Amino acid sequence: MHSELEPNDIFLPAGEEPPVDEHEGLDPRIKRFLDVPIEVRIELDRKKITLAQALSFREKMVVQLDRSAGENVDLLLDGLPVANGEIIVIEDMMGVRLTDLHRLPREDAE
Repeated sequence: MHSELEPNDIFLPAGEEPPVDEHEGLDPRIKRFLDVPIEVRIELDRKKITLAQALSFREKMVVQLDRSAGENVDLLLDGLPVANGEIIVIEDMMGVRLTDLHRLPREDAE
């Protein structure tokens, strides 16, 4: 299931202010592509299973994961891990509060 992310779907907690220029210092090669749509994926865990196991899936079956309850999930942009976060509930919806950001290329980085 894919849905379009609306501008107000990404926000800071109440009282937090965004940086004056959140793209300052961003590599100019990346700045040219700021309006290109990319896929955001939130990944709880990954498992390898056999085709036989997949074909045996039935409703109400449980797939046990290696991560413990409360452990961070991964945020991927077009398949690349860029952050970790914790699952939160916002009214009747779910969200991810980013806790650890991986570095993106900046002009000052070599």
